[in-house]
Amino acid sequence: MLDFGGTAHAYCGSTLDAVLGDLLPWYKTPCLEDMLRAYIIRSRMKEADKIILVQPYNPHLFRQGLLPGPQLLLDVLLRNLGGAEAKKAWREHEAQKKEKANEKKKGWDLFSLPCRRCTDNKAGVEVWKHIEAFGSSSRTMAKLEKDVLSKGQDLCCLKCQHHLKWIGKDSKNIIVLCDICERGQPVTHFNVANQDMWRNYVEDVVTCKKCLGEKDDTQHFCNGVCQRDLPEFHFVDGSTAAAQLEGASLALKCARCTLGKSNEKANSTLITCAGCKLEKHIPAFTVAVIKRFLSSGHHTNQRDKCNDCVFPACAACTEENRPMHTLS
Repeated sequence: MLDFGGTAHAYCGSTLDAVLGDLLPWYKTPCLEDMLRAYIIRSRMKEADKIILVQPYNPHLFRQGLLPGPQLLLDVLLRNLGGAEAKKAWREHEAQKKEKANEKKKGWDLFSLPCRRCTDNKAGVEVWKHIEAFGSSSRTMAKLEKDVLSKGQDLCCLKCQHHLKWIGKDSKNIIVLCDICERGQPVTHFNVANQDMWRNYVEDVVTCKKCLGEKDDTQHFCNGVCQRDLPEFHFVDGSTAAAQLEGASLALKCARCTLGKSNEKANSTLITCAGCKLEKHIPAFTVAVIKRFLSSGHHTNQRDKCNDCVFPACAACTEENRPMHTLS
């Protein structure tokens, strides 16, 4: 069998007639090593039109900074640094690398894209915003690629789309961009003053209730088994905004109904409640645990409490009646 492929490092130093390269999917968080491999792949041919990339790559791929090893070696050879100074700089780099690996914010929380209009308003200085600031709260990669990433250099955030009058201003289902958390949210998540600023196209900072420290009593109807109004935190993050943006409010379900009774892994995983100390399955725990399980597919926090401990049912009611907000 003929072998026409190889790793980036295998072709390091080679000049090829043409290249079919893979720089990893756009949603993978890149690192320095990924940037080095991508550079090798993109520089193997003499003519730029002789390369085909099999899939879109992460916009941050070539923004990982200088490769510390080659740069330190060059500084030593040019006598800009002494041997001891270079070793010290390398140790600092290793410490920063380890600290970065332990950061709580990873992957999706760090994913940002440049807004075309915001950048133009800043005289060409790129303005980067979280991916959810561009009009899609979906975390389905195929949908995000189609609705957001495919816009390329013409990509504009929700606020710019609003100011360009690409979207309406009076609909109850309008999604407003919070300039602080950079998330598109239903208009009901903003106080009257910020709603007025948005509707009147005021070029000022629009802030949601949560970022202002105000209580957000917004509730949404669960179309699953619950069949009742529930606070925002009972739903998977971003699902309420996505449902309104896509006109699919009738299909909106809370996290517990989204998990359902057919999830074999959830119904076979036993964890101990930190409150009553009883072993229970995932569906018996709070919505926060369920949302984490839906996001990551596993459970790791040993301090979690079950639903009966945090949202106890009223002992006097004939039908099950639980509080909307936590009691412990």
